[in-house]
Amino acid sequence: ISVFSITTGAGLTGGLLIAILIFSKREDYRTVAKLSVAPGIFNINEPIIFGMPIVYNPFLALPFFLAPMASASLAYFAIKFEIVKPMLAQMPWPSPVGIGAFVGSGGDWKAAVLAVLCAVLAFVIWFPFIKFYDNKLLKEEQEKAKELVA
Repeated sequence: ISVFSITTGAGLTGGLLIAILIFSKREDYRTVAKLSVAPGIFNINEPIIFGMPIVYNPFLALPFFLAPMASASLAYFAIKFEIVKPMLAQMPWPSPVGIGAFVGSGGDWKAAVLAVLCAVLAFVIWFPFIKFYDNKLLKEEQEKAKELVA
């Protein structure tokens, strides 16, 4: 679990960070994402969880739960069908994406690739949600600006 479904922190928020950095039009979210990248590499995602916030945010709750479930399922089937060697050792939780899987599997390069694929899957899951949420907030800001001008 730690090398496939909670890399970059609970909810696989690394995918969220990438989606924000590439697609978000909100400068405040881009700033929070930039500050969250370095800790996120080592699976510390409290800056993005509380900076967005994801906590108590109904628009971002679904991908927060869905991304780890999808990644864990992908990893489960890859191991079950012997595409990837099973983990031989429990890796420390701050192991970066791919490195923990590689070392924990006893040096299976396919485990590292699978961990990266899990991170990509997380991005694919987070992207539409953050795009929708970003556009929603941008529209609300524009409406408030129009009200202030009027």
